[in-house]
Amino acid sequence: MERAEVLENMAQARKERLDAISGEAKERLDLLSEETRERYDMLRQRYAELTGATLQASRRLVRAFPRMESRRHKELLEELKRKLEEVTRKR
Repeated sequence: MERAEVLENMAQARKERLDAISGEAKERLDLLSEETRERYDMLRQRYAELTGATLQASRRLVRAFPRMESRRHKELLEELKRKLEEVTRKR
């Protein structure tokens, strides 16, 4: 019986220690998630500001050359055209 009690006490101590560690890890994860979310929002806002200036500067080129294509940056050019269409529709 004594050995079973000792093993049970050891298991209980380990469980408490693991619970404490997991609680700390969860708190750190929540903090990191919040910081990451804030950084993401900040970067997204900055990206919107930077692309806003690009839209104004690029509108003229896209209108002058509507079939313009890029071999290297096809996705970026398509995104730019989409944004210009959205801005045009909103007006």
